[in-house]
Amino acid sequence: MSVSGRTLAFRLNAANSAKAAVHAWAKGLSREIAKHGVTINSLQPGRIITEQILRLHPTEENRREFAAKEIPAGA
Repeated sequence: MSVSGRTLAFRLNAANSAKAAVHAWAKGLSREIAKHGVTINSLQPGRIITEQILRLHPTEENRREFAAKEIPAGA
């Protein structure tokens, strides 16, 4: 596994910084073009059902427990 794909001991995923950068870019862009009547929204994706999620959490009950523990806003 690559270093960028590892989750650190304090539960910080390396992808978080990239997501934060996209959000910051969208916020800056929105400030620049708001004067032209254009709105920019930046939606952060939640967890989606992928092959990895299905492999690591094979039952619906297990996926719900995982989501309740790992997703601050809930599933």
